[in-house]
Amino acid sequence: MLCPIFKLLRTLLADNLGAIDALLGCGVPMPSPDTYEEFYMMEPNEQRFCLDSWFHCINWFIELVNAFSTHTDTDNIRKVCLRVYQIITLLELVAEKLPKSHDYKPPNCKFHYDCKPKPLGPTKSKKGATKPKGKKVDKQENNETVNGSAPVPKAAPAKPKQGKAHTGKRVMWWDVVTAYKPFFQELDMEVFVLLSKELRAPTETQLNCGSLLFLLMDYVDKVEYMLPNHTKRIMPFKFTSHKDVCFTNIAKVTPLSFAKTAIKNLDVLCVKLEQIFECN
Repeated sequence: MLCPIFKLLRTLLADNLGAIDALLGCGVPMPSPDTYEEFYMMEPNEQRFCLDSWFHCINWFIELVNAFSTHTDTDNIRKVCLRVYQIITLLELVAEKLPKSHDYKPPNCKFHYDCKPKPLGPTKSKKGATKPKGKKVDKQENNETVNGSAPVPKAAPAKPKQGKAHTGKRVMWWDVVTAYKPFFQELDMEVFVLLSKELRAPTETQLNCGSLLFLLMDYVDKVEYMLPNHTKRIMPFKFTSHKDVCFTNIAKVTPLSFAKTAIKNLDVLCVKLEQIFECN
């Protein structure tokens, strides 16, 4: 309930949040990091509790980024970039632990639509009358921890576990974003003002390549939704698929207005991509 209430507060204050900008730097209480070390040994309800905590925290950070990304204060912009980095760090933690929790459904972040998660990793083809045979794939079992006072989990090196070796495809954080997109809050278009910020190393609290990838993935999804290569009528309050419910905010904007904004962002995007190319 926190995210919808915060959205209502933003509306009432007309996004004039200077009096409560301390929220941007506040720590978030999380389960003890010790509980994550043996995640695969936990009871199902304990695994769900940890995963729910991560999803709630990611959505809260997304709302903070939405609210404060347009602020001109240097310190606030630094904190916004840090929150984007922490979102990715939490997504990496979810990507590692989620395959070990079978039949998990994240908490809905949209009260008006009951979402169903898509399977992560390769799926078996169900075409034809006969049931295809497939081999079971062991899930990767790595250990990570999360800081209880401020959720900035640090990735730990993989440790060998007893049993069969891991042969399945590793789940990456962008796989989680794609498969579980309806369970994450939507980024506002104003967030993409961050694309104009200078790229820095991942260890610095500024926009880095990982953060840029996170923003670009969402930006491309919005462009493909609002400017499809075929005629489409957008109905803001009619949801026929996961794809529709992921763009409830952007659907309120006219395609023409969105196209003008997208064209303005082209120069900035080209500069960022050139910087990445030069770094490589």
